[in-house]
Amino acid sequence: MNQLQQSEIICETLTLAESDVQPFGFYKSDPIVVEQIFSNLPSLKKVAISRVEKLTEGKNNQNFKVYTDSGVFFIKICHTSEVQGINRQVEYSILKKAYGAALGVKPIAFDLKNNSIITEFIDAPVWTFKEIRTAEALKIFGEYIRKIHELSPISHIYHIKDLLDRYWHSLNLNSNDTIKKIQKFIEITRNQLDAYHQSSDIKFCHNDLYYGNFLKGQKTIFLDWEMAGMNDSYSDLAAFIHFHHLDNQQTELFLQAYSKISLNRDKLAIHQDAILLRELLWVLTKLQEGHTDYFYADYRQRCLKAVMNKQAKLL
Repeated sequence: MNQLQQSEIICETLTLAESDVQPFGFYKSDPIVVEQIFSNLPSLKKVAISRVEKLTEGKNNQNFKVYTDSGVFFIKICHTSEVQGINRQVEYSILKKAYGAALGVKPIAFDLKNNSIITEFIDAPVWTFKEIRTAEALKIFGEYIRKIHELSPISHIYHIKDLLDRYWHSLNLNSNDTIKKIQKFIEITRNQLDAYHQSSDIKFCHNDLYYGNFLKGQKTIFLDWEMAGMNDSYSDLAAFIHFHHLDNQQTELFLQAYSKISLNRDKLAIHQDAILLRELLWVLTKLQEGHTDYFYADYRQRCLKAVMNKQAKLL
């Protein structure tokens, strides 16, 4: 989530002392909810909130920038979805792990009652899509992602094949024409993931290496660890390549910075197919849940076109 895209902040600011007339984009309950979250937490219940900004970044969670007498905080009120398989308590423990490795923001508190996570707010710009595709940046990210994969293992598993299966089984297969069109591609991809599975490649992974999740300061900070867990490291690499549209030369620069040992390019290609499929199945679950934003319909069409092109080459 891009915490600092100020043009994306709905309205300017909201002070708690203002009248009943709320600026566009705010609900009167927003500051009240934030106050309730703070009051639930011993470490924050005496903190005085002066201002709340609701952020529009993020598709599933409610996100706030909160000004207080003890500094500025970021609050994520988390969406609950069994299909996504996200455990917020695990996410908070992962945030602490990432912060300890100088890879993430400082976690402040987790409010179980409101399913909310509070962290420090980092005043830094995000890496842009264009910046990430430069040779210098690709080397930086190769080294950073290697550091993520070198973190000690945890018990939480968020494996790409398990995720594909969970998305697949959550969809109404009888009424979803898209699923019928791509069923063969799903079967082929799952079988190939099995064929190339190696336990030595299972590492601690971020699992959402998308350019909106990187802050650019004196060091790079990774955001949105909600999908993090043990996964095939090739899946993380494939996601980074996929989301940033790396060509062959850019991919080689990135991979050389990541590892001095030659990686299996066939396995990487399979995981790129799996990431593309993951994105399509994800957006289908969102549409099935009733999301009607243009983003979802458009993303479905783009992912489906790419999957159909891949499938045509395989058959």
